[in-house]
Amino acid sequence: MKFSPIFYYIYIYIYFASSLFFILGDLTLYFVIFINSIFFYIFKKFLGQVFRKLLEPIIQPNTVEKHPVTELHEVCQKKKFNLQFVDLWEKSMHIDVFINDKFVGRGTYASKKDIARYRAAKNALDNIERVLSVSTSTVEDVLVD
Repeated sequence: MKFSPIFYYIYIYIYFASSLFFILGDLTLYFVIFINSIFFYIFKKFLGQVFRKLLEPIIQPNTVEKHPVTELHEVCQKKKFNLQFVDLWEKSMHIDVFINDKFVGRGTYASKKDIARYRAAKNALDNIERVLSVSTSTVEDVLVD
C-alpha cells in the first residue's frame, strides 16, 4: 500500500519531536515550535493543492443563462408582441407558442408539463427571428432603447 507523502511527513514529525525531547531537553520546545511551523506550512500547501478545485464555485455568474420562458416574455414585452402559450398537453402532450397569432414554436414532453413549456419557449426563441423576421439580440435592444 502506497501512502501519500503527507503521511511520511507526519510520521517523521512525530518521531523526530518525541526523540528530541530526550536529547535536547529544554531546547526541544523551541525546536518543536519551529518544526511545527514548517509542518503546518507544508500541510497547508498540500491542502491548498488538493482542495482548491473543490472550493472554487462550479457555477460562475457569467455562465448562468436566463430561463427561456423569462427571456421569451422579455423579448415580447420589449417588441410589444402578443404572446400566447396554447396548452394542448392533456390531449397530445405538447404546448404551442403563438406570437401575434403566428405559430412560432412547440414543446413536447410526456412526463412534465413545465418541461414541455420550457422546450416550447426555447423552440420559439430559436424560431422567432425566422418566422417574424425580427432580431432578438440584446445588443440591438440596448442601442435602440
